[in-house]
Amino acid sequence: MYSRGGGRAGQRLGSSDMDNKDYITVEELMQQLNVTIITIKRMIGKGELPEFTYGADSKSKVKGWHKKALEAHAVQRAIGNQ
Repeated sequence: MYSRGGGRAGQRLGSSDMDNKDYITVEELMQQLNVTIITIKRMIGKGELPEFTYGADSKSKVKGWHKKALEAHAVQRAIGNQ
């Protein structure tokens, strides 16, 4: 993940930086999955990802998900696929 703010531009964040946050941004997930925003939107449309839970209002510049929402969604999909 790359830092947006405190640190140098484009500075890669370590896993400990990610673990300290309660949310993950769209940009961070795009980097982790090595996909584009179009793929992320398709995954949301197919139900592979939940709707945004962080910054979901139209005024927010940073959108993403609370980690617990992603975890709960993954569990529900795993249960549903059994």
